[in-house]
Amino acid sequence: MCSTKDIKTILNTIRKDNLSGSGALLAGLLSGLSECTQKPGTYTAEELTLLPELFGQFKSDMADFAVISHFCDFILNSFKAESIQSSNDLQNIIERYRKDWQGVNSRIADVFMRNVDIKGKTVLLHSQSSTIISLFEKLKNISESVNIIQTESRPMYEGRLQAEKLAALGFNVKLVTDTGFTPLLNNIDLSILGADRIYSNVLINKTGSYAIGLLCREKNIPVYVLADSRKFIRTDKSATETLKTKPGSEIWSNPPRGITPVNHYFEQVPLDVITKVITEK
Repeated sequence: MCSTKDIKTILNTIRKDNLSGSGALLAGLLSGLSECTQKPGTYTAEELTLLPELFGQFKSDMADFAVISHFCDFILNSFKAESIQSSNDLQNIIERYRKDWQGVNSRIADVFMRNVDIKGKTVLLHSQSSTIISLFEKLKNISESVNIIQTESRPMYEGRLQAEKLAALGFNVKLVTDTGFTPLLNNIDLSILGADRIYSNVLINKTGSYAIGLLCREKNIPVYVLADSRKFIRTDKSATETLKTKPGSEIWSNPPRGITPVNHYFEQVPLDVITKVITEK
């Protein structure tokens, strides 16, 4: 049976992933849970009490990622509305969710390609996004005419992973530091970013996104954000809200006395520096 201990292990694996974007994290979560719940078995009353608590805590811990919150809400609402007794019941819920959102990145890519002419352009990318990878998988047939400038995306360097994936698709990729694109601004035609959450006034994405938005606006370079509709949160985001910090040791493991490394993975980006947000709709 897919025990509560098994599920806790799957959730902890996702918690520890500091490299993947929200879409990839959710895909990994769904895959792990789907495989686990294939093992038949019936839950005890104690386990049926613990399962919602596990997903509720996981939602709180992963609050930076709207798609994770969306999935957890689906699971929690299902526990309230349905009679869940076994691994098979849980698997049916997970597969229903997967089916509802299957192919969403492909649909976003289609909307982008209908509305933005990218052929022959040089594109600036930042961090790593499964939505952006899906777009370039569709664009690979014109890879010779699309050039990419990709940031490293420090401190975890997940931009390097995205650069590898794009190069494997046949694209010409220049890898730069997080601000190393500035000498190349005159050669950049557009920038494409992902997003983890989108509010009515700001979006949340990897640090460095705001600088890209400001500099591109200064140079009249359009900035497009690709994100599915689960990432929209219909409220204002307080500009004074404190964003979570990550271990300073990821920046500098043993700094001299008097130096405190400050490590934020995410930042607020005002929507007025974004040209368009493109969704599956």
